[in-house]
Amino acid sequence: MIFRTLGIQVTLLLGLCGCVVHPLPENVAVDNTSMIVRKVVCEARDALLDQIEDYLTKPNRPDPTRRYGLSLRSQPTKLLDLKKGDLDPVTIGYLAKYEYGGIGFAFKLDMLENTNNAIALDLFNPFSNGTRTAALGTGVERQNQNIRNVEVIKTFRELIQLYDPEESDYCRGLSPRSTPLSYYRQDRP
Repeated sequence: MIFRTLGIQVTLLLGLCGCVVHPLPENVAVDNTSMIVRKVVCEARDALLDQIEDYLTKPNRPDPTRRYGLSLRSQPTKLLDLKKGDLDPVTIGYLAKYEYGGIGFAFKLDMLENTNNAIALDLFNPFSNGTRTAALGTGVERQNQNIRNVEVIKTFRELIQLYDPEESDYCRGLSPRSTPLSYYRQDRP
């Protein structure tokens, strides 16, 4: 009877250990792969605008250029339709030079999950003359790996276009400027 029960348990153990799926980013991070990429791209968009604003609002810039830089916080898509009178010629030259420059992201999300399943049965008889023991055990160790490679390339112009709600809702709902984005679940070490 005991051996039949043990046999059933071992069979179930060995059968169920194959049910473990490959590890996914959602198991470790707050979001799935595409959302992680979107968050990073939107952070890069905001960092680019911060750098442009810092450059335009430096004390040594002409007043129209500085005013234009201060207005970018509320209207970042103004950069897409620059007019000659908006900025000084040197600044227009720099912005035109780097407009089609870009930034590339290469993500490698390498996840590894170890699953160890084991069962053991120890039998002993303490009421006899001496101690008799018998032990049975089995186990399965399984390792699952998932590697995801994602590459994204955006020009600086494309990053600024992400601010235009009519053109794109790519960063809608993501506001890294107001609060830092979280990538990892709080219940994980």
